[in-house]
Amino acid sequence: MKTATKRLLATALLALSILGVLFAFVDRTTIIPVKTTPAIGVGTENRSYLPKTIAAITRTPLSGTTYLNQFYIPAGYGWVKLQLKNTGKLSFNYTVQQGSPSGPLKGGGTVKPDQAITDYWTSPWSTGWYYVNGTSGSGNMKGTLGVRIGTNEDVLKQE
Repeated sequence: MKTATKRLLATALLALSILGVLFAFVDRTTIIPVKTTPAIGVGTENRSYLPKTIAAITRTPLSGTTYLNQFYIPAGYGWVKLQLKNTGKLSFNYTVQQGSPSGPLKGGGTVKPDQAITDYWTSPWSTGWYYVNGTSGSGNMKGTLGVRIGTNEDVLKQE
């Protein structure tokens, strides 16, 4: 064998020997912590990697004499911003209910023709489903609805 080949073989054997000795002394019951990133709303650890706001309903068109849409608030969120724009000729009423379309009332009001409103609530809502109901009586609604949820009130007001 040539000298270079002998050196390479000797180096490889030495490296395998060192690894074998090290492996013999490793405690195989040691748990090595692994950082994982949970899905939105899972766990209570540091949530700095989650978005501060989420579009729960994105500029959905309103039409007809009644309207119903739902959104979900995951854990860690709870601040709600509701935006309605009436581009029609008639006023329409809206309500936001918790848990079902006829559940406990969280808020509501009237949107007049050519009016845009933005509603914020003064405390966070609990995790779960919420329903936005719209009614216009005998005429058709025309406009848009948007709902954003956030980790705090300030981030919603900045958007």
